[in-house]
Amino acid sequence: MEPIPANFYIWKAQKPIMVRPRISIEEHRRWLRSSHLLERINIDSSAIMEKLSEKIFGPTVDFFVGSSGWPNINAGPLVSLGEPVETRSMFGLGYEEIISLRLAMARGKKFTSVYSPRISENIREIAMSIRPVDVEVHFSKKPSLELHLSPIVQPMGPSAPLKMLIEAENPKIPGRVYSLYEEKIKTEEAVSELISHGFDNYYIAKILSAGILGEEKRLVPTRWSITAADDIIGKILIKKIKDHPENNDILVFTSYYLFNRFVVLILPGKWEFENFEAWAPKTSWGLNPQAYTILEEYEGWKGRWKYAEQAGGYYASRLAVLEYLNRMRIQGRVVVFREVYEGFYLPVGVWQVRENVRNALQQKPKKFQTIGDALEEIKKYLRLPLSEYIKRSRVLGQSWINDFL
Repeated sequence: MEPIPANFYIWKAQKPIMVRPRISIEEHRRWLRSSHLLERINIDSSAIMEKLSEKIFGPTVDFFVGSSGWPNINAGPLVSLGEPVETRSMFGLGYEEIISLRLAMARGKKFTSVYSPRISENIREIAMSIRPVDVEVHFSKKPSLELHLSPIVQPMGPSAPLKMLIEAENPKIPGRVYSLYEEKIKTEEAVSELISHGFDNYYIAKILSAGILGEEKRLVPTRWSITAADDIIGKILIKKIKDHPENNDILVFTSYYLFNRFVVLILPGKWEFENFEAWAPKTSWGLNPQAYTILEEYEGWKGRWKYAEQAGGYYASRLAVLEYLNRMRIQGRVVVFREVYEGFYLPVGVWQVRENVRNALQQKPKKFQTIGDALEEIKKYLRLPLSEYIKRSRVLGQSWINDFL
């Protein structure tokens, strides 16, 4: 077996958007080397290295804009070395499969400024396509095999400076999307129109990142565009659900995936949202080496103006909840509990949060007559005592709970 490259595991240096410190790369390496995950990656990496060259033919799967060095950044398409897989379809896969799939995507990089991007028209058209486009990519050198990790975007694999890109087929670009690119329309208005036509957050985040939307048509780092899309779509849905009748039932939903447990509680009342994150020690964002790190974020009827400390996870969770409420044509008071357990050492991107909550809300809910019964049910799924959440909660205040007991 080929030894794994020395630069394979890289925690990409980026300005943190959360106040909690990251686990060191040394700790990641120790855990990886003691797990079966490393053996699987070694096998897959050898096969991938055989496919890497200065010229690659394959389907485009995404468009990526970096944030390091902003406003001068690297941007370009991701080309799959195998069958392309949509992000949403990754839900349910294990670490091995996710990392293997992401390593099998070569990224072409063009160094440019977000203010005057030197991105060719065909690259922009590929970013606008609603389906993968077969291309021939020429790099200035053979892509290096690396793994870049981030709590927001998915793991990133091989990359090299992009020399030339040739389309082997025409991109499939929706007419209205192309019109939005040519028009000077505010991003919020463009996104509102796109979701009314059925485009999802993944496509919207991609074209927002590629500088297709907005009045200035500027490139947006992918990690920012993902959260921006979730936030903008969420605010649009909030306006809609405020016109819906209040929910009459007490509902509980659950989902578990990749060492993450989610419990969603929907209560009668007007729109409110509270999101808990509890990180076990030695996880990606666990601050306390001996106890769980608990964070709480909240927004009431009037919304919020401060960026969430939970960052992308908050907006991804909120979006999934709002999609459900809008689909059911109700509003309510919502509390999401997220517990992150030992074993969650590798961040795979904020999509995991979004799809985990979506998965919970696609299940048949458990209905309860009293909040007390609902909380007893929730206790079955959470490791931490429920009192740890209630004493921090702005929705589950004791005086309000007493009204329902």
